[in-house]
Amino acid sequence: MGFSPFELRVTEIFSNDRRYKIPNFQRDFSWENDNFDDFFEDLIRSSNITVSNTILDPGNKYFFGTILLLGKKETPNIDIPYEVIDGQQRLTTMTLFFASILDIIKEKNKKYETDFKDILFCRTTKQGKLIQLQRLVNDSLDPILPVSILNIDNIQEDGAEVKPTSSEQDWLLSAFDYIKKLLSKDNFSEYFNIDVNDLDDNTYLNILDGLGNHLCNSTVISIFHENKDEANNLFRNLNYRGKPLSQSDLIKNELFSLAEVSSYASTIWKMIENNIYESGEGLQKFIYHYMSGRFSNVTNNNIFDKFINNVTADRQNYIQFLTKLNDASKFYKFILKPEDNDKIFNTTNYFKTNNNPSIKRNLEFFRNIEISQCRILLITLFECRENNVIDNTKFRKFIDLIANHQCLHVLVSSSSNKLTSIYAKASRSLNSLSTKDQTCYKTESDKIFADLKEKLVGKLPDINVVKETKLTYSGVKLEDMKPKERKEHTLIRFILQRLSEYEQDKLTNRANDGLGFISTSTLEHIIDREENVDNVFSLGNIILLERDVHKDVKGQECKKEMYNESKITKTRNFYKEYADFKQTKILERQSKLLESFFILVRES
Repeated sequence: MGFSPFELRVTEIFSNDRRYKIPNFQRDFSWENDNFDDFFEDLIRSSNITVSNTILDPGNKYFFGTILLLGKKETPNIDIPYEVIDGQQRLTTMTLFFASILDIIKEKNKKYETDFKDILFCRTTKQGKLIQLQRLVNDSLDPILPVSILNIDNIQEDGAEVKPTSSEQDWLLSAFDYIKKLLSKDNFSEYFNIDVNDLDDNTYLNILDGLGNHLCNSTVISIFHENKDEANNLFRNLNYRGKPLSQSDLIKNELFSLAEVSSYASTIWKMIENNIYESGEGLQKFIYHYMSGRFSNVTNNNIFDKFINNVTADRQNYIQFLTKLNDASKFYKFILKPEDNDKIFNTTNYFKTNNNPSIKRNLEFFRNIEISQCRILLITLFECRENNVIDNTKFRKFIDLIANHQCLHVLVSSSSNKLTSIYAKASRSLNSLSTKDQTCYKTESDKIFADLKEKLVGKLPDINVVKETKLTYSGVKLEDMKPKERKEHTLIRFILQRLSEYEQDKLTNRANDGLGFISTSTLEHIIDREENVDNVFSLGNIILLERDVHKDVKGQECKKEMYNESKITKTRNFYKEYADFKQTKILERQSKLLESFFILVRES
């Protein structure tokens, strides 16, 4: 059958038994504040409502785009909502506006009556009970939409309280709050250019009521279609007027388009979204990192093309892709937010066992210096460790190597994508090992490690640029630091830690994180900050010192005594190298430390 277009008012769309279901293959709700600003201004401008005239002229019209629906217009079914092929952004935005208006009116005057509840809900009876049903259904927004925004059946009054479990739910709550600000008395006062005190509550509520009714009278071109088999293809080929589909949206839609995979895909995709939400990163970036480690020449704009050209469109390959993507999303969460009690590689409290705390420290280092391109390789390293392609020692060596080189590049502010191709190539090489005999794993992974090291050394910044770099730490508390201060603090700690570990007495037990005391030490200013000499905050005036050794002492003689109590060899030997450390030695020491670190990275 063909398409059946109708020009419907919003009150007709949200009337009788009409309900709407956002299918799993739809992209997430993604309107931004600029979209809401435009919508608000268009709506109020077309309504001609003013402070002195809040009566709506029914002749004023507003057109709010097009929606495509699966089903027949003439036979709505309260138990089987229309499937939304296109129009989620519009239907969700209208729902948020009506919910915001109702919320504000309820706060201001509970006795003020409107018909807007009928827009948001329809009613039916089940087993002698009156049931309230939300008109817009979106499983990915539950329970935030029905509970926190629509307050269905006044459930909040019974103590119901929920928190978002995905980035889309976070986005929805933020959008709801923003729309309420747009509809606030302060914003209307600014829009009408009057003092907020001159806008009384009754006039304000009448404006809200009029604006809601104007939206009710707005028209939407509603296109109905009955052939479900064409829905996915139609969705994929639509030319959206609004925000274009992201690459991850396109992959999601393609995976869901295969009917026999759809149910499985829906479940697994939700798990992937939850993992990435918990990681604090965006889905698009995760998929870019994942795909870059598998296919050559991946960019943010060709991810979907790479998927189509490299993943065969059948059940087996789509399920395999989803399963591996889900596993990678779990590892991505560990990469960004490692916890001591994480169970990884079938090991409980993985980051607390053996020398694994150093792996956790490196992952935290990557996060604190705000670099992400190395995740391309990190995902693959986690996969290879999980599948015993590499052992734990090799796993740790790879991550140490990456951390050392990233430190130097962040130090000199190298381009953020300078090492991307190197990480991607190493990742693809490691991935290819899964097709080889297990007896080759060690030899081949050793070759890949050596090749990675050689290529990273070839990209090292100039040693003179490194030596001239300025790093400072003023002593301010971590929570009070600005982003630049936090990054420099992280770099200083990492450099001093690496040098101290390298120079540590060889008799020190290094098993089971035996050098962990170095990483937990504090940054100590050698010449006291209060002396206010030049470069007192510089790296050249900073040393590592254990917390239990630190004392509030002044002067070099007292500090010599304190440093001698340190278990850190580099700290204990400081005054052997600098018998009389003065302000004139600070920059010289800084340059020497940076040169030593550069050589350590190059040679290790």
